[in-house]
Amino acid sequence: MNKTLFLLLSLALLWGCLDDPFENHSLQLEAEAGVTEAWLSLHVQGLKSGAVYTLQRNGKNIFNSRLQKADTVVYDSLLTPATGYRYRFFASEQGETSPAAETVLTTMDTTSHDFDWQIYTFGGQKGSSVFYDVAIIDENDIWAVGEIYTADTYTYDSLGNWIDPYNAAHWDGEKWTLKRILFEFEGQQLFGKINSVFAFNKDDVWFGMGSVIHWNGERYQSIKIPDTIFPSLANKIWGTSSSDLYIVGNDGLMAHYDGTGWTKIETGTELDIRDIWGAYNNKSGDYEILAVASNMFQNNGYALIKISDKTSQIVQAQNLPWSLNTIWFSAGKVYYIAGDGLYRSNRFPKHWQKNYSLPNLYKNRVRGQDINDLFLVGDFSLISHFNGKSWQNYAKNELHLNAGDFYGLDIKNNLVVSVGINNPESLIIMGTRNK
Repeated sequence: MNKTLFLLLSLALLWGCLDDPFENHSLQLEAEAGVTEAWLSLHVQGLKSGAVYTLQRNGKNIFNSRLQKADTVVYDSLLTPATGYRYRFFASEQGETSPAAETVLTTMDTTSHDFDWQIYTFGGQKGSSVFYDVAIIDENDIWAVGEIYTADTYTYDSLGNWIDPYNAAHWDGEKWTLKRILFEFEGQQLFGKINSVFAFNKDDVWFGMGSVIHWNGERYQSIKIPDTIFPSLANKIWGTSSSDLYIVGNDGLMAHYDGTGWTKIETGTELDIRDIWGAYNNKSGDYEILAVASNMFQNNGYALIKISDKTSQIVQAQNLPWSLNTIWFSAGKVYYIAGDGLYRSNRFPKHWQKNYSLPNLYKNRVRGQDINDLFLVGDFSLISHFNGKSWQNYAKNELHLNAGDFYGLDIKNNLVVSVGINNPESLIIMGTRNK
């Protein structure tokens, strides 16, 4: 063989061996910790279809596959609370291994199940009384709303004036005081039951009934919603501020308030919208807002509604029952929907799994502060706490309640309040966590 040709072939083979198969290829790894789980975001720049991508936890493979897209989220479970883990992400192709992306995380700790409980009842003398919703501002400022009939209401006084029932109660840190909040219609102050309440601070509280009432720290202001936009009771209220507020109602009704006026949001369903919740998504840099709809006692199906830029779309989900009543989630992590059972998804909007460890009772409201601190309440005095690893049920052992239904729920710091009915009385329970 010609020496020159032999030299050229040898150089070509040498350059081929020196080629970096992962040139123009980079990996990023981000991790978010739960209590017994973690979400690992894998990002590949210069994705190689022939490469095998591997994710390791403490040196053990937990993901090993080719990738079809540049961004992938891997869910890792069965971890130990309050424990550190090291993750390593790399690619392999033709015997070559890419530089690895690494990160460490420490899982969240569990929260305490240890609460001291107080029970309060109101009304029932002149009619069945009930609280539907509650909002905690702080431990000295709590609102509960509904319709409360006491012995001195729903009758005429000595001057012949009709005495309406109460429709709210306020906690000042020491006691509950019943309130009568009126709305204005054509120049008259009228009474109506209050269905929902949502508070931003002590001087910014919203009450939902046929219209909406705003407490600004000095007075209650009726804010009329045109019947062409929202001819319904406000089942629930949620928002980021008083200029970004959503209300939902029966027959698929939803509206948005921007601080000056209302806009109707078409939802694509005629089912009753039972609940709405929103949470900030760190990855998208925006709020994620979801609502659930069903006719609770009629099998007309259900709807899971996603709201974005004041428009909505129905999200396809699997393995959910037709009777749904409430939703709560930590955006991008864990999603809970409840009603006829409690369902959880770690891969929204699919892969809903039913919780079979809880009592077989209807669930009316789920609310939380984080994925390791949430409560669930429902019929027959159901009240349960999830600390990130286990559920604790309180109704019979700690509260000694065998009857009554809880409809409203809020949790803040070390305080939880749930409201409802123990026929004929309205019912409030307050739980304070022992630190």
